[in-house]
Order: sequence, then C-alpha cells, then structure tokens
Amino acid sequence: HLASKDASILAILGSGVQARSHVTLLRLVRDFKEIRVWSPTAGHAQTFAQDVGAVVCGSVEEAVIGADVIVTVTMAVEPVLFGKWVKPGAHVNAVGACRYNWRELDDDLMQTSAVVVDSREGAMAESGDVILSKVGTL
Repeated sequence: HLASKDASILAILGSGVQARSHVTLLRLVRDFKEIRVWSPTAGHAQTFAQDVGAVVCGSVEEAVIGADVIVTVTMAVEPVLFGKWVKPGAHVNAVGACRYNWRELDDDLMQTSAVVVDSREGAMAESGDVILSKVGTL
C-alpha cells in the first residue's frame, strides 16, 4: 500500500508475464482510470494493450508522464526510466533489473526515492539499480 490511495494512472514498462501479473494484482488494490504500456517490442505492447485494456505509448516518457504508479518489468541493462519524468509522489515497482549489472532506473530517480526491497541481502547481491546507484534500502 505504498501508492497513493487515489492513484488513477498506471504505466507499465514491459509486456511479458510479469507485466500481466502486475496489472492483474494492482487492479485489485487500485481503481485505475487509465493504463499505459510501453515495450521495446511494439507488437508485444499492442497485444498486451488489447488483452488488458491499456493504451500503447511510443516512448517511456510518454507512458510515465503524470502516472501515479509505474511498473518496470523490462530486461533492460541500461536505465529506461529517468527521474525527471516521474512526478513527485509517484510509486515505482522496479522488478526487471534482477542482475547486479542491469539497470532500469537512473541514478537521479534512485537517489531521490525511498527504496524499499523485499530482501536487503538479495538486493545488495542482485539488483543492479541498487548496487550501481549506491543507495541505501528500507
């Protein structure tokens, strides 16, 4: 329950199994009026959008500007989400950078956010976003 209770715009970056699971579960706790999706593979984004009732965006920036909740479920090795695009108070679920040298989030976003992890030990060993940005975790 870290996201605002009145969150109405959900942005999903990625279009695979994790993206679908996040949409399904987040709809149980928030009533989103709009769901946006961006994926590096346009065809996958289109199929995903049709399946879950989302709008396809042509860029990450377009997908996340003004979003209340942002989910990153990509296989990115370099940041795709930049702090300058994320509105103050937005909640970010970053789950795709699951290797010590992969990144989804830039240093600006990591260093200006409260970082909450399910396992501090795991994050310090596996999360490139945490390791490479040198931030602490909650």
